[in-house]
Amino acid sequence: MKYDPLDMLLNDERITENEWSALAKALDVKPINNNNRLKKAEIINEELRHSFGHTVANISRSIYEPDYMDPILKEVVKFCKLEGLPIRCTAEVIEEALYNKITSAYKNAHPVEWKHCKYNESDYFSKLIDIGKNQKSLLSIVGDVAIGGVTGFGIISAISKKINPVAAVVAPVNTLFFDTNWRKVIPAILIVSVIRKRLKLCDVLNCKR
Repeated sequence: MKYDPLDMLLNDERITENEWSALAKALDVKPINNNNRLKKAEIINEELRHSFGHTVANISRSIYEPDYMDPILKEVVKFCKLEGLPIRCTAEVIEEALYNKITSAYKNAHPVEWKHCKYNESDYFSKLIDIGKNQKSLLSIVGDVAIGGVTGFGIISAISKKINPVAAVVAPVNTLFFDTNWRKVIPAILIVSVIRKRLKLCDVLNCKR
C-alpha cells in the first residue's frame, strides 16, 4: 500500500542511481535512471508488487498493491522458511533475515568472490541479483537453504511448482504461490534490504548519503 515500508523507502531521496539501476535490473525492467525520483519509485513499486501474486489479479491492482508487509513479506517468510522471527516483526527484520540466510549460503560456497563483491558496489548488487535469478546459483548455492533442505531433483521440482504457472494444472493449490515470480521478488527484496541498512547507517551518522 502507499506509505507502507516499501513505498516509504523508495521515496527516500538518498537512494543512489546505482541502487535504482540494481532494482530495475533485478525486476527486469528497462533502465529507469532518466526518470525523476517519484517516477522511479512508482515503477519499482509496481514491478515488485506485481511480480508477486497472480497475473490476472494484478490487472485490477494499483501500483501500491498488494501490501508489502502482508502478503508479500509474509509469504517470503514461508517460501524461504525464515525461522526464529518474533510473532510481530517489522519489514526490516524480515528483510534482514532473508538477506542473512541467502547471502550466508553464498558466502560459504564462494568466500573469495563474495569478499570481492563487498568492496565493489556494482559487483555486489549484480551478485545479489544473480543469487536470486540465475538458475544455477539458485539451485546449487541457495536452493538447499531457501527451499528448506531439499536436494537434487527435489529442488528443481519444488521451485518449478512454486514458480511455473503451468504447475497450476497439475499441482495442489496449497503448493502454489499464485504465480509469484520469486526470481524477481527475492533479489529485489535483497537489494531493498541493503538500501535500508545503508540509509539507517546514514541516519545514525547524520550523513546525506
